[in-house]
Amino acid sequence: MSVKGVLIRYEWFGLDMSRRPGARRIAGRVNADFLPVTSSRDDFLRDTDEFRVFDNAMRKEVDKLLISVKKEGDNKANLQASRVLKDAMHLVGNAMRRRKELFPAAQVPFGEADAVSSKQGYDVSQATYVDAGSQLDSTLANRLGIDKKKKQARGRPSAVLGDKSVIRHLRVANMDVAVRMEHLGADEDESLRSGGIIFLNLDHPLYTLYRDNDELLSLHLTRVLTKEITLSIGDVSAPQAFAIQSELLTDALRRKRKSI
Repeated sequence: MSVKGVLIRYEWFGLDMSRRPGARRIAGRVNADFLPVTSSRDDFLRDTDEFRVFDNAMRKEVDKLLISVKKEGDNKANLQASRVLKDAMHLVGNAMRRRKELFPAAQVPFGEADAVSSKQGYDVSQATYVDAGSQLDSTLANRLGIDKKKKQARGRPSAVLGDKSVIRHLRVANMDVAVRMEHLGADEDESLRSGGIIFLNLDHPLYTLYRDNDELLSLHLTRVLTKEITLSIGDVSAPQAFAIQSELLTDALRRKRKSI
């Protein structure tokens, strides 16, 4: 805050106490020539109507900025989730196309898809965005609702970026694998299946750990997808399931390395 171009003091207007995303990114300079200053010229006279009106107005502006920064962060996080999911699904789709013998159609509990017309031998759909937590089947909605009450009872949950769920489909041969990136909470598993859909947890500690690196995030999702798809196979033993996932994951990551 300055008076006639001279810096009087730094003022946070509540930003130093805020836990909202983006609070530390906000900075600026305010010329407050109309505010009376102390005789030492190192602060403003705070017990005045002018300062109270000014402080109240500035705090409202800061709140608007925080909302704007949060929206910008949400949009960026939504697009990132869509982008890395697409990359991971391409890797998995290519691996599944090459290893179709691992997935007899009758054993994979996903809806049948139309014939794949892509020259790649698989298709990854365009992204669909829905509000986070909406359009869930009742079993999952009830589970998340109960967990949400428990978290609220423990205190304020940590803020997360992203306000949308991203849905994409992977179609290979006659299989349609539906995948949804959803905010399930940091205490939930990294993935789960419900209503015929694979849910990938946007709030899981591993996802948030890799969020600043698309490459690592894509590899994380590739691993989780191969795990969930392998678990969808019929009656196989745990060693067989691990072996199948290992084959899929190895093939997927080998193809990625060749493309780098």
